[in-house]
Amino acid sequence: MIEDFSSEDDEGQLKRGSADKSKLAKFLKSGCKREEKKRSLNSVNKQLARTRLAQSISD
Repeated sequence: MIEDFSSEDDEGQLKRGSADKSKLAKFLKSGCKREEKKRSLNSVNKQLARTRLAQSISD
């Protein structure tokens, strides 16, 4: 037997789908921000290492 879905069911599915998309977008944005923070911390750590190396060589 074939079920007849009402337009309310379709509307609910659309709302859930758009909610899932917004959750995915937020997740991707947070992941990108996390990667940016990692990169900036890595560059700061590299600069500190270079500075310490230069100071140890000059001492």
